[in-house]
Amino acid sequence: MSSFSAKTDASDRVVQVQLIQHVRPSNIEDLWSNIPSKSQQRLEMDHYLTETLEKWATEDDEMNKFVQDTSKIQALVNQIYFRSLNLGIRCKQENLSNYEFTFVPEGCLSCSRPCDHNDCATQTCHEVPFDQDVHFLVVTLTVVCRLLTLTNSDKLAMLLAKDTDDIYDNINERMLYDHLRSVTIDCVAKPKPIINTFMALLDNAQCFPKLCNLVVSTMSLTTCRRPAASLQAANVQLIPIFFRYLRTILDLLRSSCLIETWTGITSFLNIIPALYQFGGWKIGQESANFKHLITAVVVTLCHICHDYVKEFDKPPSLDKLPETLSTRPLISTLLVIDDADEAEEDENLGQEQKTQRPVSLRKDLLNKNPESFAIIAGLEVLGWWSHKGVNLEVHIPVTDGEPYDVPTAIQEYRKVIDDIIANNSNLAYIQPILESIIKREKSPKPRTSQSLLYGPLVHSFRRCGLPSCRKSAGDAGHDLLFCAACNGLEQYCSKEHQKKHWKVHKHFCKNNRISHNK
Repeated sequence: MSSFSAKTDASDRVVQVQLIQHVRPSNIEDLWSNIPSKSQQRLEMDHYLTETLEKWATEDDEMNKFVQDTSKIQALVNQIYFRSLNLGIRCKQENLSNYEFTFVPEGCLSCSRPCDHNDCATQTCHEVPFDQDVHFLVVTLTVVCRLLTLTNSDKLAMLLAKDTDDIYDNINERMLYDHLRSVTIDCVAKPKPIINTFMALLDNAQCFPKLCNLVVSTMSLTTCRRPAASLQAANVQLIPIFFRYLRTILDLLRSSCLIETWTGITSFLNIIPALYQFGGWKIGQESANFKHLITAVVVTLCHICHDYVKEFDKPPSLDKLPETLSTRPLISTLLVIDDADEAEEDENLGQEQKTQRPVSLRKDLLNKNPESFAIIAGLEVLGWWSHKGVNLEVHIPVTDGEPYDVPTAIQEYRKVIDDIIANNSNLAYIQPILESIIKREKSPKPRTSQSLLYGPLVHSFRRCGLPSCRKSAGDAGHDLLFCAACNGLEQYCSKEHQKKHWKVHKHFCKNNRISHNK
């Protein structure tokens, strides 16, 4: 860790903020500009500044101004696209997906921290020359994940979810793409959506663990803002990519290194919101690989249950493990529920229930007991899939003995789950879902305000699908209208806006409808 390691001691916080303000760049975009001319110390400092963006980008509301500047975020997305495309092509040419060690760029350890920069790390490390693409992507995606948590980041999410046919804003980008086409026969004749380039990087998670954690976080945040557009851009190839990434997460969870284990927990937390949206994605569910994805989710969930110890269910100390500063759950702002949803359901609750249910349940649980959150949220994902018609009776292969199915696997860890619920009565909502999974029945839908995921991801976080509108339910004054044909993956504030958006939405919607009818 650099000399500006995060400290939790209150007496050092004032000094820390003063140091950050002293070394902060003039503009946010300076963090990733002119990389070749920067010293090693400056490269390391840029990493730290991205991790503490909220502490120094406070003058004149810098973050909000940046995310609302269309030209700046378009330029940023363009650069991310070309850098990730270039790195993905090089990874494929060198067949890095078959490598079983972590790359450690010389001169900038933060490009690959936290999985490699620790004496107890079990991953085999391999030193490579400093890579500008890796550094650029780690810095920019760290910033993007923070920008996507802002309520007014719809423009950025739309740019990340859309097709990139019109991405060329200047001659240099056109020339760069022509060069990339000239060095590989696999490069298509026209640009793909940026999500496709992210998918290519996820296949190299073993080599670039920190980068891929940021990639999957960006995909989750984007998919929750623009589910239909994101899933259309990704197509069914996302299913095997996520399956393989979950296997990488499982390897981290099995590690004896605390940093790697924590990275596995946060990586699972960061992918959960994207997995939740698969509940309405009938095209993806009919993919031959979807059963493998179900298996990977259940095996990961069971492994977290197997190693669960109440006393150790908390984030690591930054004083003892400063490397974990760059590995944290990035989905917390997805978990805020609209006050209107709370008020509406309060009418149906008794006074005792109102008192027992803290408004900050989701964030508190995520920040204080991340493993408990991962277990209950993982169960809610399976329950949502079941509610949407997914058959969870999938066989899980084992090394010894007969294979068993999902209900049997969940039943095995029933006591662990019951203990977690007993420690937090607000999690009792998961009991009917748990029972239905074990009994092989269709899971019920949880209440909006009594769930970790359903309320925020299906209601409060959603916006009208018409790009020129993007009203929330609160803005519209009523619940958004679900597009029934695509199983609610797109929502609208009015039938008029649904009709206006039909020309854009109809391709995805019709395919999902046909798949659903089959």
